[in-house]
Amino acid sequence: METGSDALTRWCDQLPTLLVQARQAGVLDRVERDIVRIQQGGSATRAVERWMPPEPGGPARSWSDRPSNAMADIPGLRTTPGISAGQYACPRDRCERRERRDDHGHPPDCAAFGVPMRPT
Repeated sequence: METGSDALTRWCDQLPTLLVQARQAGVLDRVERDIVRIQQGGSATRAVERWMPPEPGGPARSWSDRPSNAMADIPGLRTTPGISAGQYACPRDRCERRERRDDHGHPPDCAAFGVPMRPT
């Protein structure tokens, strides 16, 4: 089981992909409610358990909350970090996610809180 910090790290890291898949599946409003709950201090662990497989390559998530074999899967692969120097961290010190600038030199955003990550 993931700790709260690990869950928030994973949530932040995979949220952009989750939003695309949720929009395609017609459940974006449900995911957005969990985003607000987390931003207000709610459990990222519960949201990760609800929307993401237990580990990369794990069983697919059924958007209908009914057992299914192939509705959606959250990829476990992280994006390739950019080539620029310097690392960025969670702006609220709530998770251990670390990222670098993208290939165009843009600093990363915290997907969980919708603000830029802070330089470390």
